[in-house]
Amino acid sequence: MKRAGFTLIELLIVMAIIAALMAVLIPTATGAMRKARATRIAVQLRNLEQGLRQYILATLPSKDEVDDKDIDHWKSKLENSGFVDENFLNDDGLTITTTASDTQILITIEYNVGNSALAELVVGSLKETYNATLTNDNKGVEIKSSLEAFWW
Repeated sequence: MKRAGFTLIELLIVMAIIAALMAVLIPTATGAMRKARATRIAVQLRNLEQGLRQYILATLPSKDEVDDKDIDHWKSKLENSGFVDENFLNDDGLTITTTASDTQILITIEYNVGNSALAELVVGSLKETYNATLTNDNKGVEIKSSLEAFWW
């Protein structure tokens, strides 16, 4: 007479195989999630820098209008423009400053990611194109960009 069902050994073998697969897949999945978040942050920072650059070049404000403006000034100009998510612009970790000289406008964007490993991933993807660096506490990203400008 045959019995229907599984033996205890068969169930234990299946559970051991599932546990081994999970041990391999879980670290891979968490690494992929971290990389996806870093990519999203890098894209937002890149879009923010390009949006600021395009806005400043399109309007060419006077030197006084550019000098020492922070994120609150630029937020009102960039909201609803499609460059970056509104949540990103309202993030407390984001700082934008602009400084003007007679010939250049320097845009500095700092974003505190809060995690040094994530900040390194973001800097790695923006380093060559946008000259990104880690902030002093290694938990943030800094992008400095300059524009040639002239005022009549």
